Amino acid sequence: MYKRQPYDTAYFHDSNLPDNIDPLQLPSYSHVFQFELAESRHPTGKFEAKNIQMLSWMPS
Repeated sequence: MYKRQPYDTAYFHDSNLPDNIDPLQLPSYSHVFQFELAESRHPTGKFEAKNIQMLSWMPS
């Protein structure tokens, strides 16, 4: 059993999204992103999503 879950929350600022993504459409199951995880400077040790790329989009 994992001591820590293999999934966690990552945050990003909407200015880090690709230009063709409208942040007002998120969150959405229609968008699939790929990104790199980096440790943030947040005191609780949260992760930050960097180099965000959209892999696919499915119209709803």
